[in-house]
Amino acid sequence: MQDQQQSGHAQLLFSQHEQQQQQQQQQQQQQQQQQQQRQHEQHQQQQHAVPQQQQQQQQQQHPNLYLLKQLSREISELDIGDTVDIISDPDAATFLREYVAANKPVLIKGAIDHWPAMQHWSRAVLQAKAGHLQVSVATTPNGLADAVMPVVTAAGGEAQQCFCLPHTQRMAFGDFLQLFFEGREGVVPYLQQQNSNLTEEFAPLLADVEPQLGFAGEAFGAAPDAVNLWIGDARSETTFHKDHYENLYAVLRGRKVFHLLPPTDVYRMHLGLYPTAQYQQVDGELQPVLQQPPSQVLWCPVHPQPPDADSARRQHPLFFDPSLPKPLRVEVGPGDVLYLPAIWWHYVQQQADEDEGWCVAVNYWYDMRFDSRYATYNMVASMAEAAGLMPAMPGNDDDSSSTSSTDPDSTSGDDGSSSDV
Repeated sequence: MQDQQQSGHAQLLFSQHEQQQQQQQQQQQQQQQQQQQRQHEQHQQQQHAVPQQQQQQQQQQHPNLYLLKQLSREISELDIGDTVDIISDPDAATFLREYVAANKPVLIKGAIDHWPAMQHWSRAVLQAKAGHLQVSVATTPNGLADAVMPVVTAAGGEAQQCFCLPHTQRMAFGDFLQLFFEGREGVVPYLQQQNSNLTEEFAPLLADVEPQLGFAGEAFGAAPDAVNLWIGDARSETTFHKDHYENLYAVLRGRKVFHLLPPTDVYRMHLGLYPTAQYQQVDGELQPVLQQPPSQVLWCPVHPQPPDADSARRQHPLFFDPSLPKPLRVEVGPGDVLYLPAIWWHYVQQQADEDEGWCVAVNYWYDMRFDSRYATYNMVASMAEAAGLMPAMPGNDDDSSSTSSTDPDSTSGDDGSSSDV
């Protein structure tokens, strides 16, 4: 009996000892967890403190740039996002409310699938219908019309960056088709004249498309200012620019790839004033020649997909700033329509279709409303000027000069600004 009592007492002591050990282990684990948590919080605070210090330093040194970057981030997060919305068959009220009023691009799938042009246009059909018509054609040696290019301005001299306009000539549409499909070395032809060429130069083709898209005409409350026909291929690209038009861009053959940034990102575009040159036939070749009298154009030299990314980041750090939203990228295929709001920056590339090797599109321009959005754009541009991020906008400089300056929208551009050249 006494042995049993002693044994029970020993078991009780052993159990109490085990419990004490477990409690000590639990306390040690809790202390370790608390210490790890404190270390984690301290690390977080240190990490958070560095960007805060950097932001405060940036805000003090470059207050305008700091505010402009904040604006870009907030617009992206609160409104635009990182992709373009895709919809189909919108009514006018939805299109106006969700996209036009919001100044937000949208891709409308299958919007022109019902056009006769979608089924019937081919090289042979267009040759038969319009081959005899006289049309305006842009030609360059490299497919880059309205672009910043190096130009040697004197024999043996160094090249300087100039804004180069295409060589523009009148020819029969059938001759354009022959030049386009059969080619000539050193010449890239592009049908891109923005004088409402579809209505002014291609009247026999109007029956195959619509004079305007129904939902758009109702939303804008007006007929389009211009309807343009575009025919090109992958050789032709259009550099970054903006337009003072609401743009509905319809693709019939091939594909267009748009790189987009909102108007308030003007400070990121590294705009500069460049001497104006134009390609001319010199000794049988297309060569850039400085315009006389001298003039300048405010233009963007940035390529969104540069061959040398490291060099591009050094040259254009704001555009490629990893802390800022990337450009939206949207691909517009056959039957699709892209709504591109006024004053949005866009760079355009194209891919020819496999059947005939061309890219064919029609776009509609509606005059924009010069409202608070335009005032906001001008305010941001003025802040960028004050921060030294871009030259003074043409017309804003009181300093008289013998050379004239031209706004980007007074020159021609794919899907873009109207031209008198």
